Amino acid sequence: DTMDVARRVEELLGRPMDSQWIPHAQS
Repeated sequence: DTMDVARRVEELLGRPMDSQWIPHAQS
């Protein structure tokens, strides 16, 4: 479901450890 994916992304974006799955956040 698209809603599930959106919620997944929202959760990931809301997490402080986003730098783990976002290499750009490391620099």
